[in-house]
Amino acid sequence: MFANSRTGSKNKSRLKYSVNPGNRLVVELPSGLSTRSVLLPGYFELSPAQTLRYQMIEIPGVLKENGWVSPNQTLEFSGTWRLDKQHRLVFQLEETGEELVLGAGFVSKEAYKLVFSVTTRRSGGASTTRLFKFQGHWQTDAQNRIAFALSYRDSFRGRLVFEGRWKALTNHEIVYRYLEEQLKRGRKRLQTLRFQGVWQIAEQGFLEYRVEGRSDSVFRFRAEFLRMESSGKNSQILFRIGIEVANQLRRQFQTIRLVGSWRVRGPLEIGFETKYASGRVEEIRLSAGYKWTGRGKIDVELFRKDGEPLGIQGTMMTKLLGGKADLFLHARASEREQAVESGIQMKW
Repeated sequence: MFANSRTGSKNKSRLKYSVNPGNRLVVELPSGLSTRSVLLPGYFELSPAQTLRYQMIEIPGVLKENGWVSPNQTLEFSGTWRLDKQHRLVFQLEETGEELVLGAGFVSKEAYKLVFSVTTRRSGGASTTRLFKFQGHWQTDAQNRIAFALSYRDSFRGRLVFEGRWKALTNHEIVYRYLEEQLKRGRKRLQTLRFQGVWQIAEQGFLEYRVEGRSDSVFRFRAEFLRMESSGKNSQILFRIGIEVANQLRRQFQTIRLVGSWRVRGPLEIGFETKYASGRVEEIRLSAGYKWTGRGKIDVELFRKDGEPLGIQGTMMTKLLGGKADLFLHARASEREQAVESGIQMKW
């Protein structure tokens, strides 16, 4: 069928669309018992509503014979966006389910914006490039993969899922890398998406990474707590996250090491301070149950502020508590009373 246009042309018949290697639109016209492929001179662009638009710069005569009479025909497509396994932009048409695949290059990202370039190559060798500036927020999918959700005035416009494996660096940045095929040169180059944010321990079985710059851009990972460790002046909390990578039969695992220092904030409250890439220090504030084991050690179980257990237990050296281990030990005498007040059910 014809797509809707700004000129108001009526849909005449069901036509099939595709995209050629030069990122130009091709339409299949009925021709007797077969079809005829017609290349439409023009270029793709992202509409203000974050849908796909094709601007024709001239109309082939065969289309005029089928009722295309406007010299400035603009095709407006309705549908949703996604990324394929080669990180190409795919627009699925709403009415027919057909997919238009565009060769695209990653340009930049922000907490609320993701920009690709789409280059149109004409038969004479000349080319033009236009930017697709998607608006939305960062999230994860059910497979713990990084995704960018698109919306326009509360309408869903799709989700761009990066189907490979991401990596958490020691400075707590998250990095995603992939090889991108360049349309102009026919070569591949390494593209890198780099995120800065803050880790938070959510409810049991989940870790969150809040991306800087926007409150609703949050990576929410299903995670397995491994253990707590103490070495010298620093402590570590270790988690493992499984990522279901495209084209991989087995999950790829990423170990998250939260390295920092414990700080006693109250009789049943504890903080874990971690230094990030920019040099700033952020704190995870938690509630804690404890048990004195002697020889300068305390068994600790961590809870959320609302008293929900996090499934995190370990042994902590009292010297790592900033000289305030006595605050923990003193609270032991009134443990039951404070447990009732805070909603925490002590296991010791």
